[in-house]
Amino acid sequence: MIAAATGRTLRHLDVPAAAFTDRMTEEGVPEATARLLTGLLVDVREGRGATVSDGVRQALGRPARSFEQFVGEAAAAGHWA
Repeated sequence: MIAAATGRTLRHLDVPAAAFTDRMTEEGVPEATARLLTGLLVDVREGRGATVSDGVRQALGRPARSFEQFVGEAAAAGHWA
């Protein structure tokens, strides 16, 4: 979606979770933090949380939007120029 909105070629390299955690700890991230961040990224990769819910409205007082809407608005505002 970001590539389409910006006209850029983007490449994604899927890294095994354990390798991602190991690399973060090699860079000085505490192991517990690295495991937490890896778990969050695995959740995203596996599609958990992909649906729009009312948590954003409850927390921020505005309606939630899809990632596609976010990308379109960010690109239109020049955030990736």
